[in-house]
Amino acid sequence: YWAKRVKNLKRKADIQRQIWEKFAEEYEEMALPTEKITGFLKDYNTSSINPIKPWLFPIQIYLAYIVVFLRLSRNVIMWDHPFISFWITFLFIALATISLLIPWNTCIKWTARIVIWTFTGPWMRIIDKLYITPQEQEATQKSQHFQHNDDDYFS
Repeated sequence: YWAKRVKNLKRKADIQRQIWEKFAEEYEEMALPTEKITGFLKDYNTSSINPIKPWLFPIQIYLAYIVVFLRLSRNVIMWDHPFISFWITFLFIALATISLLIPWNTCIKWTARIVIWTFTGPWMRIIDKLYITPQEQEATQKSQHFQHNDDDYFS
């Protein structure tokens, strides 16, 4: 029994290792040079004694992505990557300059008018006639029916 079970577990561990190696290869193809963690992924041993490794390892992978993003952000903010920092700064300065030229008062006023006319325009009368009024009439008829039955019950 135990020999069969150990053999089955080793087969499952080999399959899992192959899946992780395939994932590491695909990740290496997609990753930036600063994001190479494939050694970390290839060293993943599924037949470990650690019982919480299946739950923590995926979290470690997500944390690796977050750390890479934070490092890249810090390097851009601290001008360690001046080319990227320059273009981001240039983009924001251009957007600020363009924003100064847009007449925001007029844009906000007309956007509000369009939204209000869309949701409260004259066509709401048609919706009132077709949808709301029949519901009110049905509710009135039901209340009259119950009121009529109450009068018979109490008299």
